[in-house]
Amino acid sequence: MKELPGTETTFILNETIPCEPSFEDGRLPLVLLYSLVLVVGLPANMLTLYLTFLQVKRKNVLGVYLLSLSACDLMYLFTLPVWALYVNAGHVWPLNSALCKLTGYIFFNNMYISIFLLCCISCDRYVAVVYSIESRGLRQQRLAFSICLAIVLVVALGHIPVFTMREGNATEGDRRCFEPSQSSAQVAGFNYARFIIGFLLPLLVLVV
Repeated sequence: MKELPGTETTFILNETIPCEPSFEDGRLPLVLLYSLVLVVGLPANMLTLYLTFLQVKRKNVLGVYLLSLSACDLMYLFTLPVWALYVNAGHVWPLNSALCKLTGYIFFNNMYISIFLLCCISCDRYVAVVYSIESRGLRQQRLAFSICLAIVLVVALGHIPVFTMREGNATEGDRRCFEPSQSSAQVAGFNYARFIIGFLLPLLVLVV
């Protein structure tokens, strides 16, 4: 430490003060939010899944996309209890690294599969309204199922790098799971690619 000029008792300590975010303030609201979404979303999505299944049985093309969207949302809802435990423990991952990466993988997949399915719904409505006569031969359930399957496969393959990222390594020294403070060059590049392909391009389609 060194003495400042013109003072007698003021000193500067040459020490590095760690800057750790406080998770306590947001712990209870997030746990309550996750719990509320699970309690409301689970029966609501089960009902939606049943109703859209009835539409699929009636050969409704739009029902295929809505059924896939409901199934995708249900997949994410089942991960909410784990996220609630994680937040409640002060952002300390209670399970092993493999389950951290699997949960993160499901989260990322759900987000972007949902976005692409919303694009499919918008495009289907556009074609059905603007080209109602010309699209009769094109709007088929088999094609809709193929598109949904292709979206799932592309998104699932695109997020395989999640399993190789060190941000998912919930080891004894660092029990975090995909925290923003752990970002690396690999994660930054991955996020930019996801932003452009998984958000910006679908946003332009939805706007049109």
